[in-house]
Amino acid sequence: MADDKKSRGREMVTPLTLPGHTGFFSPRELSIQRHTRSDSGADPLHSPGTMRSMESAASTVEDFVRDSLSNLEERLESVLDNVSEELASEVARERQHLMLMQEQVDKQGRMLQHEFGEIRKAMEQERTARALVQQSTRERGDAISENANRWRCVPANLTLKRGLRQCAADRPYVTLPSS
Repeated sequence: MADDKKSRGREMVTPLTLPGHTGFFSPRELSIQRHTRSDSGADPLHSPGTMRSMESAASTVEDFVRDSLSNLEERLESVLDNVSEELASEVARERQHLMLMQEQVDKQGRMLQHEFGEIRKAMEQERTARALVQQSTRERGDAISENANRWRCVPANLTLKRGLRQCAADRPYVTLPSS
């Protein structure tokens, strides 16, 4: 009797093997084994109530999966919309920042151009002033050398007073103190 129970337990367990080999588990083989046993009654797995329950469960699972995927899709779309809006606002902020920076660069460029214009004007004025000073220096040098030549022509025996009078005669705007 103990051996009989052990052999029945082995008959109930179907070993799992590779497809195409004997002993591979399939519901059909299991139902055949159950129908051939003498001690079992009708197969509860294939009863109409069980089949309806399994179909209902499969339908419920399909509905659950469909609803879950729909919810997941809605959440994903919501997340993508939020990310898209955030990126758009970030792009707008960066664009505004770049425009402000461009305005600063343009303003600095205008200031530099104005400063360069002022520097050029100052350099031109300096060149003009330098040219006037050089011209004035040349004219003074010429006048000094001309006066020196005149003084050399004055005879050595003349006194200083005569020399000054002679000089005053040459230049009417110079007055000598009266003696």
